[in-house]
Amino acid sequence: MSNFSTSRTIIFAVFAIALLIVAFVLVFNKKGIQVTSQLLSPISQVSPTVVNVTSQNADKVVEDTDKAIQESTSQLDSDLNSLDNIDQTQDSTAGL
Repeated sequence: MSNFSTSRTIIFAVFAIALLIVAFVLVFNKKGIQVTSQLLSPISQVSPTVVNVTSQNADKVVEDTDKAIQESTSQLDSDLNSLDNIDQTQDSTAGL
């Protein structure tokens, strides 16, 4: 049983040393990790407007509110879809 325990200790030590080496390489790498951000379309600020709903303007208020919700949903869908267009050519671990 002591051989098994010794083997586990050696494997753990080798793993720990390898992890430390990788950490030092990342910390002291002169290039560093380069993060490029893809700019999303500007987010429009939505300000709620207070409108007194009367029997004369109820349909217009509901239509305007629905239109604002649809525009916000479309913008959200567009932003989420743009996440699929990330340039993966920058995702390289070469030289680490």
